[in-house]
Parts: sequence; C-alpha cells; structure tokens
Amino acid sequence: MTYLPSLPEGAVLLDVFRAYPETARPLMDYHQALMRGSSPLSLAERELIAAYVSGLNAYRYCHGVHAATAQAFGIGAGTLGALLADVGAAPVALKGAVPQRGEAMARATWNGVVLAETSRPVLLEGNVYFPPEDVRHEYLDRTRAWSVCPWKGLARYYTVRAGGRVNENAAWYYPHPSPLARKIKNHVAFWNGVQVDAGPVSQVQKAPGGGTAVGPGADLTSGAGR
Repeated sequence: MTYLPSLPEGAVLLDVFRAYPETARPLMDYHQALMRGSSPLSLAERELIAAYVSGLNAYRYCHGVHAATAQAFGIGAGTLGALLADVGAAPVALKGAVPQRGEAMARATWNGVVLAETSRPVLLEGNVYFPPEDVRHEYLDRTRAWSVCPWKGLARYYTVRAGGRVNENAAWYYPHPSPLARKIKNHVAFWNGVQVDAGPVSQVQKAPGGGTAVGPGADLTSGAGR
C-alpha cells in the first residue's frame, strides 16, 4: 500500500477499504458471497484454497489472513505448507480445485499457432498478461504504435506474424509501467482476434486502454498521435 500517498505509512488493505467505502462495499459483498455463501466446499476448504492461491502469487497480506482463518476452521498447521511445497503430494483432497505449478493455465493462439503459454499468468482488468519468457517472440515484431493508460502508463505494441498471416498491433506490453502496475512489466497481452484460454475461461482480449488501436503513434486515451 506504500504507493497510495493518501494512506498512512504501513497501511494495509483494510485502510484502503475504510478510505474508499463506496467502492470497497461491492468487493466485500462479493467476498462474503464467495467465502461464506452456499458452496459444495466447506468454509475451511475455501479458506485453504484462498490461502494457497494468495501464497502461490506472493500476496502476503491476503495469504496471512486466509492462512490464519483456515487454521481457525480446523486446517492443520502443516497442510498449507505442504500444498505450497508440492500440491501433487499434499495430504488433501483438493487437487482438482487448486492450480498446480507447471500446469499450463493460460495460452494465446492465433491462426493455429501458439503464441504464448504459461502457468504464471497475471490477470488484470480482464486481460491475461504472459511473462516475457513464456512468449514466443519469433512471431512478434515491435511496432511504433503506443497507447496510454491513466494508471498503468505507456503501452507499446507488437505485430503478430504467424502461419503466413499478419495481425497488426495485436499484442502489447508495458516496458516501464507505473509502480501500481509493476507486476506486468514487459508481460505481453493479446487482442484483435487472438484467442486466449485462461484455465476454464476462453476469451477474446480487450484493448489495453479500452479503445481501439488505430495505427502507429496512436494515443488511445486522448486520440492524439506523436
């Protein structure tokens, strides 16, 4: 929370909720329905899954809260550690409910060619961002196109060339994102007809600024080119 100057030093998630109650309330309602509403999973199992996923993604605050709550609901102290160490060998019956390291959880394809595949996708604003080392850059050519997001910063673009076809400015990345978006630095996202499968969800990606790329040098936020 140190990147929110309106909050005090050492602020945690609850401080954000207190500072912005109108936007926090729908999130809390969703959390309550998901974690405490009707479900085939017990409360303890839901807290264990939440603690595992937040631990896998190194979200320390959420991980600490869900880990403590899972133990309060009866999950053994060593169970979560065993899941994080090796989910396949962990002594729990939830292997179908939690993602496993090494499992391909996201894939981008276009014109019958796999452009990217990863078990470590970053999901942001409805888009799937692929770590650069999991992207097949031989199908990508940098272009002069750019767009601006008010909070993420300047996005640059790739043209996709695969199977004898060309898809201009169909991928983007943030080489120098703002501190709030630092997790997606140099990660690549796709749109403009590229099919992205993320776990059980298949989707066609949206433009990074919510608009439409209109060519090299286009600022999708203001409409002014360089």
